[in-house]
Amino acid sequence: LKRIWQVIDLREKINHPLYFPTEKIMDRKSLTQVVYASVLEGTITPYGTLDDEFTVQLTRAEVEQMTTKVDTQFIENSSGEIEPVPIKEEFNPANVKRYRLKEEWFFDNQKSVLEARIIGMCPVTEKFDELGEFKGELPLFWIYFPESRVTFANIPVYNIHNDAERITVEDIF
Repeated sequence: LKRIWQVIDLREKINHPLYFPTEKIMDRKSLTQVVYASVLEGTITPYGTLDDEFTVQLTRAEVEQMTTKVDTQFIENSSGEIEPVPIKEEFNPANVKRYRLKEEWFFDNQKSVLEARIIGMCPVTEKFDELGEFKGELPLFWIYFPESRVTFANIPVYNIHNDAERITVEDIF
């Protein structure tokens, strides 16, 4: 039994079925849209990023607070006074460019094969400063993969090899 941590870069061509569409098209959504919507509706439980052991469970409000930004703009009202107006910037799933995976690799004696089992995934966004300079990566939250398999099995993705056959996110993993 061996623990492996991997990174899925959604910008690589082989991972494009997980990244696109960036906007929902009929019944098709990207992996990040599915994960974020499932976390907000409560079908997938998010965990904190302090460790990858799924010990600190996050609430939906904490996830929304992490993913949305509230900026203040000062606007002059009709009486000439300057008043602050909050501007809420919603979470953009297209900003998630990578996923961190926690896997267990084990040897199956029955089949004589080395197999991998995904334990958890963590969406990662890029962090920029006020000037637009890249400052690093920001992991959002961990999800326990076996809990999310039912959700992933119901989400179709584009099959680049066959237009007639529908595959799901679960099939890709």
